Amino acid sequence: MTATRSADVASSGIAIDSLLVHILVPREVRFRDLHNEARQQAGLAPMDWMPPLDRIALTRCTQMVQGWPFGHAGPHGDSEYAILLAGMGLTSYTWAGENLAQNQEGYGQSYPEDDAQRAFTALMASPGHRDNILFSSYNRFGIGSGTNSEGLIFWATIFLELH
Repeated sequence: MTATRSADVASSGIAIDSLLVHILVPREVRFRDLHNEARQQAGLAPMDWMPPLDRIALTRCTQMVQGWPFGHAGPHGDSEYAILLAGMGLTSYTWAGENLAQNQEGYGQSYPEDDAQRAFTALMASPGHRDNILFSSYNRFGIGSGTNSEGLIFWATIFLELH
């Protein structure tokens, strides 16, 4: 779990085609829906799904599938999601955050929606990740997932508070 103010983000020059749309697979639809279900149960307004943020989340998952270390920092110690946001031109936000998860056991053994539930339950059990999901200022989000050659599923959620 990390959070960044837009003033902390420098332009990186990394380009992501914001016109590309990531088509969510069933496990991702379930993972997306679980976020707003948790917010509703906590009496919070739902976040609006923002498909361009899915591209950033998917990029983060792809990085981990390709062997990048599991974590928020890139190879040079930078906040990787913040670099990707800036590369997409998303710099006019008050807050941004990222949650990452991986299914370590039981993945792929049942319905894909169960993988999403297991990952989300683990995030909600972690105070920092739960805080991101239930941060009342966040009003936009996007999600992604990726599976490595061993069947390990990586999950990412990108959160924003847009002005």
